[in-house]
Amino acid sequence: MDLTEDPITGFFGLNECPKVLSLPTGVDNETGQVLRADQPVTEMSCPYGKVKVPIKAILDDLFFEHGRIRPHERILCWFPKYLQFYQETYSAVIGKSSEDSDVLRLDQKLYLAIMAVSCYHCDYLLNILEENFVLEGGDLTWITEGLVKVEPRLARFSELNEIMAFKPWAVSTNHLQRLIEPDEAGNAWSVQQLVKGVMVLSHFHGLCAFVLGQGLTENSHRVLEQIDL
Repeated sequence: MDLTEDPITGFFGLNECPKVLSLPTGVDNETGQVLRADQPVTEMSCPYGKVKVPIKAILDDLFFEHGRIRPHERILCWFPKYLQFYQETYSAVIGKSSEDSDVLRLDQKLYLAIMAVSCYHCDYLLNILEENFVLEGGDLTWITEGLVKVEPRLARFSELNEIMAFKPWAVSTNHLQRLIEPDEAGNAWSVQQLVKGVMVLSHFHGLCAFVLGQGLTENSHRVLEQIDL
């Protein structure tokens, strides 16, 4: 697909988005080096903190982890220091499959993220998270059949998720206590697991506000659409 046809956002065109790709123009016949119209930018100045942000390293890490620079990350290039904070926060909150054995499994964190963005009907993030969930080996029935197929202990986060999304001022110690105390089946979370779960929910509630405010769209081929359900 022609890159210029990717809308990125419903509010403005691709040519108005930050340019993060330096497209090739040819190959040097002597060295074999790829020639580009512009020299790749390695650092960007942040006027607020008056610091240099290693933008190329950040984008390289995002590309290697997700296989593309996603639209919301393109937009965040306008705010390089915030993009850096976003990447660091995402890594701390979600992590990778090799780093998730401490508190919550990766599939649990991704499903909590799916629950969080579903509250706001944020299809853009929902598509991305469902794709990540399947690629990381998550149970497909958790997505196709919902909370009835999810681990009962994980499903207990649904009430807290709804309250945090729409009435965060109403969250009380009773809501948290119910997750820590075992139910009739003995399902309960430790304090550390509860804190981690709340971090995931709050991170993606906030990210939904940014995505919806920018009118972002997601046109990548979804993994779920390629699976015979």
